[in-house]
Amino acid sequence: MKTPRNVSKKRLLQLLALFLALTPLGLLTSNPAWGEWGLDYFKEKLGFVPKGIKSSSELVNAPFKDYRVFNSNLLSQVFSALIAIALIWAFFKLFLMFRRKKIFSNKNFTKNENSIN
Repeated sequence: MKTPRNVSKKRLLQLLALFLALTPLGLLTSNPAWGEWGLDYFKEKLGFVPKGIKSSSELVNAPFKDYRVFNSNLLSQVFSALIAIALIWAFFKLFLMFRRKKIFSNKNFTKNENSIN
């Protein structure tokens, strides 16, 4: 018999698979993805580059410039999506591990009868 927790895990995996499958659809548009604008994009659209964006643009460098890991755009984007999913999964796994061990002292982070876990 399936429990609600097993069903929700299955649905979550199905949703992640759907997002992974939809990742390459971004290649069909000529517009950049949200938050992935270069300084030249602002110069073209606004006529200038905002001071804050210009000064902070050098703080973070993408590990895979333009998602290029392989010679194929499709493979590179799917690989980038897999890495993102793995990192998010690892973050939540660590969070739940700390929560279960009651490392957080706040009462909101301790396990109780009403918790989902």
